[in-house]
Amino acid sequence: METTNFGFIISLLFVGIPTIFLVGLYISTSDGEKSSFFSDSSKGKLGPKS
Repeated sequence: METTNFGFIISLLFVGIPTIFLVGLYISTSDGEKSSFFSDSSKGKLGPKS
């Protein structure tokens, strides 16, 4: 099956843009996996810290 350069570029953008967005969100979280959802001190709490 023959693909054009345009199709190849669109495919890369279709995969690359959401990936870059999600990696950026993960990096921008200040705590990473140490947020209140994962910590032992506030197990069961799904809302914001009081």
